[in-house]
Amino acid sequence: MPSVHESSPRSILHFGLLVAGLILLALPVMAAMACADSTWVQHFRAGRVAYAAGDFAGFRSQLRIVRDSIGEQPGVNYNLACAAARLGQRDEALERLRRYALSGLTQDPAEDSDFVALWQDPGFKPIAARIRANGDSIGSARVQHRFRDASLLTEDLAYDPPTRRFFATSVHHGTVVEVGADGAEHVWRDPAARPGWSLFAARVDAPRRLLWTSGAATPTAAGYVAADSGRTGLTAWDLRTGTPKRRLEWPRDGRPRLLGDLTVGPDGTVYVCDSPAGAVRVVRPGAHAIETLAPDGAFDSPQTPALSADGRRLYVPDYSRGIGVLDLRTGARSWMTFATGLALQGIDGLYLRDGELIAVQNGTRPARVMRFRLDEAGTRVVSGAPIESGTVRLGQPTHGVIVGSEFCFLANTGWDRVGADERLSPAAAPPPVILRAALAPSASGAAARPVRTPPHRAH
Repeated sequence: MPSVHESSPRSILHFGLLVAGLILLALPVMAAMACADSTWVQHFRAGRVAYAAGDFAGFRSQLRIVRDSIGEQPGVNYNLACAAARLGQRDEALERLRRYALSGLTQDPAEDSDFVALWQDPGFKPIAARIRANGDSIGSARVQHRFRDASLLTEDLAYDPPTRRFFATSVHHGTVVEVGADGAEHVWRDPAARPGWSLFAARVDAPRRLLWTSGAATPTAAGYVAADSGRTGLTAWDLRTGTPKRRLEWPRDGRPRLLGDLTVGPDGTVYVCDSPAGAVRVVRPGAHAIETLAPDGAFDSPQTPALSADGRRLYVPDYSRGIGVLDLRTGARSWMTFATGLALQGIDGLYLRDGELIAVQNGTRPARVMRFRLDEAGTRVVSGAPIESGTVRLGQPTHGVIVGSEFCFLANTGWDRVGADERLSPAAAPPPVILRAALAPSASGAAARPVRTPPHRAH
């Protein structure tokens, strides 16, 4: 189906299975997922069937239902443009492509047979050029640290302000790599950890001098044992000694589980997403067990949550859908609305700062790090701007951490070297890096302008 464009971003182990052909434009086929919002997926599937049969009116009809359910995501607009072009509706096709161009995502409609009737249209050519230009490399980030080991398969990054230390998790080795202010690396290992466990999330709880990490037994970890499949839990490390202080494991029930991404509230509450289950778990201060905050199926694939400034909402990026909003007082779930042209899918890391969300999107083409400005109510994204997009050094980014007026994030993590068997390729490769980019406005009061360079065509 030419109008559905697929990408192969890093293996999303948070899903509990390998999604090697993740559809990047918010139109995923997730047959294994069953949740409250699965209806839109069913309509998308019906649209694919209609398209394959040459029923472009039926294709458009199904897409409109998808649009009404999940909003005007860029992928929805692109596919509606395809339908309009097939049906001879020039103006509608051009308008949908124009909205897609605003997203910053890239395709080449001039090579897409759905638009063959428009290829020579003077109105089509500048829009197609603008969409291609979205593939230009944008960014002015600087290298903060280059890791020594290229086989780490880094996932998350945390920072301890009092000691100015970074902490990166390794999915392949199941360790924490401490990076001191002087750049020296020290590896933390849990002496009680079983071989074959990956470490995923990391977040510093500075007041209580703890580093929280999440872990699970995965085939991507060295020494993985299939008998441990489904085991997952949390560890609280003592920041003073680098040794585990608390361990909590989710009860094993035979279902796919993976406590992946987390955040920590000011009171020490830990919010962690169980992505294969589509759930959000919580560890409250003083608790001795992990509890459920949002039940199984509440989301498709929840990633790094971000706590609102007032502590009342948890922003939960759902990899395929957008950004969910979980009311921590009532448990109610809603979806963040967004201005025309914004793309909120494919978010792995999400962080709140001064009325904006910083997002690491490795499920888009190009992969990028974005700033999304919120409205005063904190429930709508009104604008977006790239921090880094499509640069060679970015590779497959994953997560980051806000450090003062800068955003520090992991790049070239190695996830593009994980195959369909969920194993890390031993082929030689450059090591992962920590990049840092300014977030504060410039002295003139205007936001710092990123540097745009011609496309490197290596997205």
